[in-house]
Order: sequence, then structure tokens, then C-alpha cells
Amino acid sequence: MHEEESLYNRIQEKIIKAIGFPIPAFYGRGLFQYSFGIVPFRKPITTVVGKPIDTEATPNPTQEQIDALHQTYIDAVVQLFEENKDKYGAADVVLKIK
Repeated sequence: MHEEESLYNRIQEKIIKAIGFPIPAFYGRGLFQYSFGIVPFRKPITTVVGKPIDTEATPNPTQEQIDALHQTYIDAVVQLFEENKDKYGAADVVLKIK
């Protein structure tokens, strides 16, 4: 993750304006050595799955229906994060959803 005012972000924004899409910066470990490469570093991944969100199939949903379902999803994600953050060492983390 990078800060919004970081050098990386400023460079990435200039590239996007110039060519229309970002170029990812790869950095990781090597396949047979660990000093440099593009293979991701080994990091544990924790996945938490919440309860399903009930929805109805709507062929042509209105913007209000889409917004309401989106807010339901965001609320469920925030609740799931708040319920589990202490278990996984993120007690002091504040979830920001833009």
C-alpha cells in the first residue's frame, strides 16, 4: 500500500495520464534465490467469510436499488472486519472504504 502523496503515486499518476493505464511495479523474491525477482514474497493470507447477503434478481435495477445493495454490502464488510480484527492482530487498524 502506498500513501496518496508518495513519490510512487505521483509517478504512477503521470504514467496514467500519459498512456491511459498504470504499469505495475513488480518486486519480490526469485524462483531459485531470495534476493530479487518477481515471485511474491511468502506471506500468510487470512480469509474471513461472512454470512451471505440476500438479494433478488432484478433484470433492470434502479440506481436506488443498486445504491441500497451496495450500502448493505459495505455495512456487512465493516461489521465483519470489526468482529474479526482483534483475532488477527489488527486491533488498532481503522478500515477506510472510499
